[in-house]
Amino acid sequence: AAPLAVPPTHVRGSAPGGGAPLPYTPPAHAPVPAPRPPDQAPAAAPGPYVTGPSAGPYVQTALAGPYGPGGSVRLAPFDAPATALALPVPRVDAMDPNAGFLAGLMASAPAELITALHTVPVPSLETRLRELRARLEMREPDAAARALTTLEGEHADDWRVVWYRGVTSLVTGDHETAALSFDAVYDAFPGEMAPKLALGICAEVLGQLDNAAEYYRL
Repeated sequence: AAPLAVPPTHVRGSAPGGGAPLPYTPPAHAPVPAPRPPDQAPAAAPGPYVTGPSAGPYVQTALAGPYGPGGSVRLAPFDAPATALALPVPRVDAMDPNAGFLAGLMASAPAELITALHTVPVPSLETRLRELRARLEMREPDAAARALTTLEGEHADDWRVVWYRGVTSLVTGDHETAALSFDAVYDAFPGEMAPKLALGICAEVLGQLDNAAEYYRL
């Protein structure tokens, strides 16, 4: 798939297990095409649905269908924050001192998880990442952003921190930063499904539907 049209970035992925950072060179990006003016937009081909006079962008009025003439079909809008939190979660590093503790918290609710995490005598990178995710799940973006900023200052080259920068940015609506972050992870681990799927989501919310279709071909 063609690279997403976003500015260059300084982020780098790193090898699993804390190895040396893998090189990352931002690809050349083509600009996102501007929306066509109404008089230049191609005419829509006739189909089974037409937009009703009061319908929004996700509501269409059916000419005929299983509910009879005039029945309506409602399409749910794309929920980028929920989709970001549905992305695959990085595996816990088995060498993390709190890996065993985290293994018993997989099914905990976010609020309960945060309470449990605060009982850990010595927080580790994995426990802090888990709390960051819990904050996002609880719709506490400011707390998540503060946690991410601290982690970036201490583990800027760790690929898991870069991944969660992408997730946090996608949840908070900073789609360009999300694309840059996932692009860095994909560049560090080519062929991995998770960053490719994440890039497809970024391409979709950035309006690059052709790129999204390519990334979704996992």
